[in-house]
Amino acid sequence: MMSDLHDMVYKKSRCEPQVLAHGVYHGRNYYVVSFGTHPCAYVDVSDLLNMTREEQKYIEDAIDCHGGITYLSAELVVANNKGRYIGWDYAHCTDYSGYMPRESLAKKWTTCEMVSECKRVIEQIEGLIAALSLDKKENRMGIGLTEDEN
Repeated sequence: MMSDLHDMVYKKSRCEPQVLAHGVYHGRNYYVVSFGTHPCAYVDVSDLLNMTREEQKYIEDAIDCHGGITYLSAELVVANNKGRYIGWDYAHCTDYSGYMPRESLAKKWTTCEMVSECKRVIEQIEGLIAALSLDKKENRMGIGLTEDEN
């Protein structure tokens, strides 16, 4: 499920957040938001709250996204509920920002490209959760231990 997509329109100064895209992928909400000068993307990871802090940190650190995770909070200004959200921005030195000259060669991100990255991040989260679950199961069963360790 995905809401309508709105084009990223770069502005010379920051503005109130505008949702460019919101959808649910593999049961997880994601948001692409414009702040005028640059866009950001967010993924709801509220389900990670039932994991240990070490597991949460492992997943957050392992995610590969544009510029890395730069946002981690219980609230998201464009979401109606509290939980846990991770996010990243598209305001790095190679990214276009609204205050730059229009002819700049910096990357101007499209909403579709950012939605694709949200989905890629969600797939990574799901894979990391599955790997952690498998590790836990193997540790409970003693798999991977040598005979001397059993």
